[in-house]
Amino acid sequence: MAFDIRDEDDPHNEEFAEYEDVKQPAPTKFYRRRKFWMFCIPNLIIALIVAVVLALYVIMPKIAQHLMNNASINFSEIDIANVTATSMDVVIRGDLQNTGPFHADISFPGTVVISWNGIELGTTEIPGKSTASGGHGTLDLQSSVTISNTTAFTEFSSYMLNADSFVWHLSGKLDVRALSRNVKGLDLSKDISVNAFKGLSGVAIQKFSLPGDDPSGKGINVEIETTLTNPSALQLYMGSLTLAISFKDTVLGYVTSQDLTMVRGAQTLTLKGILIPQNTTEGLAAVSDLMSRYIGNVVTDTIATGYQVMPDGVNSVDWLSSAVQNLKLTVPLQSPQPLQLIKALNLGAL
Repeated sequence: MAFDIRDEDDPHNEEFAEYEDVKQPAPTKFYRRRKFWMFCIPNLIIALIVAVVLALYVIMPKIAQHLMNNASINFSEIDIANVTATSMDVVIRGDLQNTGPFHADISFPGTVVISWNGIELGTTEIPGKSTASGGHGTLDLQSSVTISNTTAFTEFSSYMLNADSFVWHLSGKLDVRALSRNVKGLDLSKDISVNAFKGLSGVAIQKFSLPGDDPSGKGINVEIETTLTNPSALQLYMGSLTLAISFKDTVLGYVTSQDLTMVRGAQTLTLKGILIPQNTTEGLAAVSDLMSRYIGNVVTDTIATGYQVMPDGVNSVDWLSSAVQNLKLTVPLQSPQPLQLIKALNLGAL
């Protein structure tokens, strides 16, 4: 049996009790120890450095790439000029959407590849920069396009003249500056839908005249004023555009518009040329029928087919001329008002 050797009546018991009531000092908490901070501070600095590096070189580029992947590019206006067999100058205006909440400057440091239906058409280098803020931005780019595949570009141009729209695919690299930081080498891969020419339907003749014989004896001079509407986003400088005019599968002649820019929207074209002599029975019958219908103020559908394009007025650009040759315009021919061929008739005395 356990027992306490101290007697309850022993006067020294109170002295022992006094010492038992003295509390031991509390141990120092770990975060107040010097060794703890000597260990933590260097590790904290290292962690901050790693976090900053990750934010700048890993996280921020991924965020920027994600924003660019979700962003959309729209081309509202494309102006094409100085067309040659291998190049053209372009001015592109449009907008950026879904670019994120931050102010950002976007530039294209290298070559941008332009493709259509999975086939490379050409390349371009885009100088300058575009600005986006609050989820949207504007584009105003000037560049020169180098044609890398003439066959494909001819096919594309023919499609562009006749289709409602087309899709360009742009691929390359872009740089973004946001939050005072530069993020370089982001991937650019965008499909961009553009309104096309839709066959330039709705052509109307406002004036048709035959002022006289061609001095060189090639036929009869003809002058035509037509109105047409270009519904596309493109404005194309063609220079000299020649059309072949036909009726009932008979080529009647050729007319040319000089210094022509195919602008967006409605415009009036002045075309001058000649009606060529007809030496076949079918040709003579077609011309006779056409003139009879015109004199009788009857609407007659003629066909204007692209023949040749010479942007500098002298040299034909094969890919553009080939594309234009696939453009067929239905042009209703009718006298603006009934012709009064006989104004007076005096038979004299019978």
